[in-house]
Amino acid sequence: MPVVGTSGASDTRNNSVSVSESSRRYKIVGSRFLDKVTEGEILQDIALRFQDGRRLIIPIGLPQAGKSMFIASLIAYAFKREEKQDNSCNFMHVVSREESGIKSITDALDIKSLLPSTRPSEITIIDIDMKSRYRKRPIKITLIDLSGEDIKTMIAGNQTNDQTIVKIERILEACIARKAIFAMLTPVDEHMTEVGQVSYFDEEEDSEMKAFIDKVRNNQPRLYDFTKFLIVVTKWDKLPRSIDSSKYLKLHRNQLYNEYSSNSKSYSLIPYSVGNVVGNTIINIVLRSPKNFWYTLYRWCTGKHVLPWWKRIF
Repeated sequence: MPVVGTSGASDTRNNSVSVSESSRRYKIVGSRFLDKVTEGEILQDIALRFQDGRRLIIPIGLPQAGKSMFIASLIAYAFKREEKQDNSCNFMHVVSREESGIKSITDALDIKSLLPSTRPSEITIIDIDMKSRYRKRPIKITLIDLSGEDIKTMIAGNQTNDQTIVKIERILEACIARKAIFAMLTPVDEHMTEVGQVSYFDEEEDSEMKAFIDKVRNNQPRLYDFTKFLIVVTKWDKLPRSIDSSKYLKLHRNQLYNEYSSNSKSYSLIPYSVGNVVGNTIINIVLRSPKNFWYTLYRWCTGKHVLPWWKRIF
């Protein structure tokens, strides 16, 4: 994702920044390169967000998994233009897009421009506060966007001296403090000819995503115990016909399916489609998938549904 704003997080010389000050300045989207900042600077960014009561959401995906468009669609829902669309007026962003600091992202979506993929060593931090019309308590979310290339390098585990990877691993360790959520993005094979046919793409995607989970479980067991994993099957619209997401995962991502089915308290599953994207042009973003994602996050963060029981019934 491109540099879209100026983050106050880049000024870390004053270690006595108050939470109220950080709350104001951290509404800005910040994009930096990990090889240009110290480990202490980036960890201070994370620590200030914890002090502000934020929950970290870290999308984990290999290159071309659809991560940048996934994040863009979440932002499109949070700062939606047409509130009656898909009943989305029941859940909305607390701050206007002009005040939030991410106006340049929403402007890009307005002109149907595809956001560039996150580059190696790049990290983008996005703060979003969402609130139900029917609940007093909002949820404060911080999205940490890392490049698919860096995730792939970290999974391989053969770059122990790579300072970018070391910093990413420190970020993950810091997540223990606030029970982070890993959104595991695994895309549908766009070239599949039959729903039941397992391709080389499926096998590689399955093994690498499972390797990430194993790496966290074996190297950082406390992190694994405190983390929730949301398996997000992206590019769901590419399936040749409708199929249940659990069945799809069992057929095409069997190792991920076993994790999901045997760890129901820590894992959840959601099919996801951002809409219609052709080349570098966004034809439309469908709000149904991001709506389901935000509803799931709200339940995980508060223990309550976005809608009261009577609203869900009627």
